[in-house]
Amino acid sequence: ISNTQICSRCRWLRTINELLMNYFWLSIKTIFTILIATSCGAIIARKKILHQHALKDLTNVLVYVILPCLIFSKIVTAISFEALNELWIFPAAALVNVSIGLSFWV
Repeated sequence: ISNTQICSRCRWLRTINELLMNYFWLSIKTIFTILIATSCGAIIARKKILHQHALKDLTNVLVYVILPCLIFSKIVTAISFEALNELWIFPAAALVNVSIGLSFWV
């Protein structure tokens, strides 16, 4: 292995590390937003501002609609085509994981 190959591998690993740290902090910010929304819901429930049925409906909307949209929008805005070139292994690993899970389910 030549020095240029080692240097290019180090650069590639450094780029991957920086991207993963960026995605880590992006996840932390998103989780913080989720915690704020959850805290607001807990305060509304404790003060009994809304009825129990309304709280259940709002919880379902939050969990099944708003939070997945929030997570998806944060991730999509952070990913570039250059990052996809370097992080192609993650979607491939997810596809393999889902395929293995489905093969045991069927």
